[in-house]
Amino acid sequence: MNMFMEQDGGGLKDKAHEYSRKYGKVFLFCCVVFLLFSGLVATAVFFISVRGAEQVFVPDVTGKELTIALLELQSKELYPRIQLRFSGNAAEKGLILEQDPGFGSIVKAGRRIRLVVSQGIRLTAVDNYRGRQLNEVRMEIAQAAAAEDQGGQLLSLKEPVLYKVSDEAAGTVLEQSPAAGTAITGPLQVTLTVSRGPNTGIKEVPQLTGLTIAAAASRLSEREINFVFVTNTAAAEELPFTVIAQDMQAGAQITPDRAVRLQVALPARWGAGQSCALFSYEIPQTPVPIAYTLTAISSRGERTALITSMLSGGTFTYPYLLPTGTALSLGVQGRELHREVVR
Repeated sequence: MNMFMEQDGGGLKDKAHEYSRKYGKVFLFCCVVFLLFSGLVATAVFFISVRGAEQVFVPDVTGKELTIALLELQSKELYPRIQLRFSGNAAEKGLILEQDPGFGSIVKAGRRIRLVVSQGIRLTAVDNYRGRQLNEVRMEIAQAAAAEDQGGQLLSLKEPVLYKVSDEAAGTVLEQSPAAGTAITGPLQVTLTVSRGPNTGIKEVPQLTGLTIAAAASRLSEREINFVFVTNTAAAEELPFTVIAQDMQAGAQITPDRAVRLQVALPARWGAGQSCALFSYEIPQTPVPIAYTLTAISSRGERTALITSMLSGGTFTYPYLLPTGTALSLGVQGRELHREVVR
């Protein structure tokens, strides 16, 4: 029996050895194939990552306007890094002076391209503004003040500008101070006198005494006559918020650069939680009258237009009696100029 078991055990060992020899090679082969496949995948991933973004050809944008240069770079999936610099030629303003990398370089898509853009000629002296339009001069001075290389705002325009009647077209600069050619060595303000246009804006002052402030303002605005309210406490026989006097009599001739002064009576007393005062705000001078609207905004957000006046500059005034906490908003052409709260 022992001999039988020994023979049987030997057979099992032979079978195990034969199984291991037969299938061990298969397992080893599978391991080698797996390693080779993993290596190929890793190599492919490596080369894909090294290759990165697509290679593109850098276009030549030197001498072109900035907007055109940006469009050409965008078509190549290249992005700008802009630097501003003054040059010796005013005609170069807004043009590309330099680029890096240069024309013909091969770079990856997404690369930053340095563009040096001309700001024109650096201002070292005050220019001659006489005979030019105010809006053009305003823009030029604003651009000079915003220039990075100026090291701060050296040149500015004094506001409000001065206006006077002239045969020159409205908005034309007549005089300037300091004079053209003055060296800019530090912060400098330019004062301009601007034409209001020919002396054709003479109007006749209407009768205003006894009218409410709303009616007086409406009558003057229809004729595009400037006006300003002044106040005093109403006497016993005077009605509050009515015009009790005017400094120019009815029928007098008035030019666009002047304003009619209207004296208004205010109540001596008013209820609790209310305030009676004179709204006042200095508005810039303009060649022609512009519509200004004063709006009352309640604490609940309700809006009420109090007065609309055609004015060409000076002090906008309006006597009011309103609940405290009401906001007064002065606007022109849909834009809010000033806001204050009734105290």
